[in-house]
Amino acid sequence: MNSRMLILFLLVLTVGDCTRKTGISRPESSPAQSVRGVCNSDFNLNDAIRNKLSSESYDEAGPASTAILQLAEKSSECRAEIVKALMQAMNQPDLDFIEDRPSYYLWSRGAAILGKLKAVESLDLLIDHLDQNDGQYSASMVHLPAFQGVKAMGAVAVPKLSQALRQNNNRDIRLAAVLCLFEIGGQDATEALKEALKSDSDPCVRRLIELNFESPTEEVLKQRVFAFRCRN
Repeated sequence: MNSRMLILFLLVLTVGDCTRKTGISRPESSPAQSVRGVCNSDFNLNDAIRNKLSSESYDEAGPASTAILQLAEKSSECRAEIVKALMQAMNQPDLDFIEDRPSYYLWSRGAAILGKLKAVESLDLLIDHLDQNDGQYSASMVHLPAFQGVKAMGAVAVPKLSQALRQNNNRDIRLAAVLCLFEIGGQDATEALKEALKSDSDPCVRRLIELNFESPTEEVLKQRVFAFRCRN
């Protein structure tokens, strides 16, 4: 081996050794790092979702929600990363919105963001949690976070809601699906409700559908709440 070849050989060994020592191999990205790369922003998404959105204080949660929505407008890739991060944070086992208030606030703000983004990829998650509430009930259904997110998606949510109304064994989820379909409205939603009125044997579900076809007087709205809770 001549001197030139020997020098090149030693250089290759040196570079390879430095690469191994300095750990040039790419580490796994955290949600915050991933968003910085995809969204070209230093915004800490992980902190915004897990700390700000779950805060009782609107002074923290409001600006965080606005910033996340603005960030999602940068690109489809950035939006996808945000939806993924929200779903990962929200999809926790044994949710209890009564005892665990941070989870309730996270779901309230997170579902609202997913609804505004028309994140159809999150519909299965939201519909599976339509029955989750904070122990309170009202005609506006503001105490059901997933309900608010699904309703905000509008017509794109109708096929999944129709499927849940036909196939889900959880009566509370079917009851919430009835309300969502009426709130969204349109021919497809109306047809799904009419079919459910024929096929669903549960008296509470049938009663809620019938009430929603009536004019929304104060008394009817009160009866809707009772029917949703399956009380006469």
